[in-house]
Amino acid sequence: YSDYAAFERRSISSDLFRQSLAYWKNQLDGYVTGAFLCPLGQAGTVDEDIEGVWKTCLISKERRNKLNGLAKVNRCTLFVVLLSALKITLSRLLGRMDVGVGVPTSNRKMTELESMVGCFLNTVILRTDLQGIETFEALLIREKQIVLDGLANAQVPLDQVVKELDIKKRNPDDLLFEVLFNYIDVGNRNLEIDGAAVEELETTRPVTRFPVTFYIDTIGESLRCRLLIQKSRMSERRAGVLLGQYMAVLDQVCLSTNIKLCDISLLCAETAQIVPTGSKTIVTRNYPRIDEL
Repeated sequence: YSDYAAFERRSISSDLFRQSLAYWKNQLDGYVTGAFLCPLGQAGTVDEDIEGVWKTCLISKERRNKLNGLAKVNRCTLFVVLLSALKITLSRLLGRMDVGVGVPTSNRKMTELESMVGCFLNTVILRTDLQGIETFEALLIREKQIVLDGLANAQVPLDQVVKELDIKKRNPDDLLFEVLFNYIDVGNRNLEIDGAAVEELETTRPVTRFPVTFYIDTIGESLRCRLLIQKSRMSERRAGVLLGQYMAVLDQVCLSTNIKLCDISLLCAETAQIVPTGSKTIVTRNYPRIDEL
């Protein structure tokens, strides 16, 4: 690992690294940072700020097969489909067409690193401007290219990108992104170590650096979607609604890739309870009259 660290330091002066850095400077030019989805709660201790809570739901085998079929027809991966649906959800909630999501990358491109123990992770910001995109099919085409370009230039550490863009100098409290999307496509492989039994343990007190993190992995023939939120920034009830809205978007894009983005609704079981319809009577309340302020 020390040899790799030395190699990485030398690569900073290479032409390839400079080209990748130029890509990120161009891609994130004018990118507005800061918390939009999660209103800041009251200031607390560091431990309170990073304390998290889980919300979980399953994407059924039937829905997973439809999403895989959608990806195949549009010649992209399931990751691109899931990420595109998430960006639609965030765009609606934020009221913004310019949406950036953090995505972790493994950075094990060289065969020499496949069996090496060590941390090679990096995080890239995949930014999409939905302006002018009419259908979900058109979004998949654009998102596919954004993902390919982002992964091709993932060797630039996020800290280096931040330094070059002087993001923290503008406002040290700004978040580069508040939503991290982590799709773990490893199937049901069990970790095996000679002479040792390995099992997965759930943490009793989860912590997270980011306000909102989506984890999607495989459970049997279904997909498990887990939402980890910072309790100081979002309530458990709001997290449940967010997860339901994301599932609602996935259901709608499964029906047709030609669906217009403006026709995609965030109405889900959780939000339907408070949205008036023709079959529900809106309860009126009599408030005292105020003649003077």
